[in-house]
Amino acid sequence: MPDLESTAKKWLRGEISLAAIPRWTDLTTAWDHLAVRAEDDKKAAETLRAHSRHWENLLRNTHEPQRLTWLRAAEAAHAAANDQQGQANTLKAIGDVQAFQKDNPEALDHYKQALKLFDTVGDRLGQANTLGAMGGLALVQGEREKAENLIEEAVDLFEDIGSRYGIGALWNRSGVALLRADRLEEARPWLERSAAYFHDIGMPEQAAPSERALATIDETE
Repeated sequence: MPDLESTAKKWLRGEISLAAIPRWTDLTTAWDHLAVRAEDDKKAAETLRAHSRHWENLLRNTHEPQRLTWLRAAEAAHAAANDQQGQANTLKAIGDVQAFQKDNPEALDHYKQALKLFDTVGDRLGQANTLGAMGGLALVQGEREKAENLIEEAVDLFEDIGSRYGIGALWNRSGVALLRADRLEEARPWLERSAAYFHDIGMPEQAAPSERALATIDETE
């Protein structure tokens, strides 16, 4: 039986590759072991927090259920280390995975927790992204007025912090959320708005995802 905690630490330090780990379950177990210890062990908590940048690498190589396992472990580590910024980012990521899985009540709960922490630490970009995600969730649930209010609030924040990309990307994500719910005609205006906006501000390459989604709608009709 391998020393799973040692395995996790070696991977985090870059001393071994993912290919050297025989099963994803081994690495997941190792990470969970560190997360449990993080509640009482500051060194374990710091190990997880300091290497949180590896989550994205992990997420590209795991299936949906494993993503939640790892993100929850990371969120626990951030909480144990009193890292509110990291905790907020992770809660938002958990909500995103749950929204993709159409577990909307759980996603909304994690978005609300993230929003509160983003507000506490003064991260306005985090607030804007989370409000936008909540708006997309409301769109899918048929709560149009609530959705538009949340998205408008997010757009205002993006404008205040000078994130033009954030505005166009939010409209794209709103359209894609409706597209995934098979509500093609409701998705169209959001995608058209995003594509037109990116062209207007001189970022035509960022219009491509919305234009591809629009082409998919046209082919379906």
